Amino acid sequence: MKNTLNEIDILKHFTILYAEDDFTAQQTLASILGDYFGNVIVAKDGLEAWEIFQANQIDIVLTDIVMPRYDGIKLMSQIRDHAHKDVPIVLISALTETHYFLDAIKLGCNGYLLKPIKIDDLLDTLHNAILPFTQNRIIEMQNQLLIALNTLFGGKKVEIVQYLFTHCDNEQIFYGTHDEIAEHLNTTRQTVAQCFKDLAQKGLLQKIRNKTYKLGHISDFTQTTMSESSYDEERV
Repeated sequence: MKNTLNEIDILKHFTILYAEDDFTAQQTLASILGDYFGNVIVAKDGLEAWEIFQANQIDIVLTDIVMPRYDGIKLMSQIRDHAHKDVPIVLISALTETHYFLDAIKLGCNGYLLKPIKIDDLLDTLHNAILPFTQNRIIEMQNQLLIALNTLFGGKKVEIVQYLFTHCDNEQIFYGTHDEIAEHLNTTRQTVAQCFKDLAQKGLLQKIRNKTYKLGHISDFTQTTMSESSYDEERV
């Protein structure tokens, strides 16, 4: 697997639509997808997939090519022709169906998988296809987070959280001390310590060992702070 487990873990925040007419293959792969995606919606053919797509918020589509009613190319064409040009679409094909490649490329296919599917290839392809969308969503969540944090905390605590996110590694691990943060942000060690305590109480920060902390995913921060902000507004 080229991508790390932490990178693959981002998939749990997305909904995938999976279209496959072979029931056994559908159930097998849907079960695997369920281990990584937050929500998996299955369709038995392209037309059903298109109807589901219109009725739900779909983040990424995985579809077989050869299916009754709408095939995978027709499904992709419908999605692309109806103002959904940015939704990632990954196609599944047998070696004997490679003549579909050109049509898939013209329609802006984001990935191509050949049967039999290897799990590592599946996850890497889906992750790479959704990565630009993921980055946009993270930016959106960061903006929501800053609004919520400013409402709840304000001042230096917002800057401290920003500092943690910009200085953690790919696995959301932050290495540093309260004193280092305080010096960088021109605040007191007590303010930093209190912020860490507040985040820990909300389950958003965990001390692993001395000078090493594990941050929650940014979506967890956003969900928690937005919920508390809404609760405070209701109390008012």
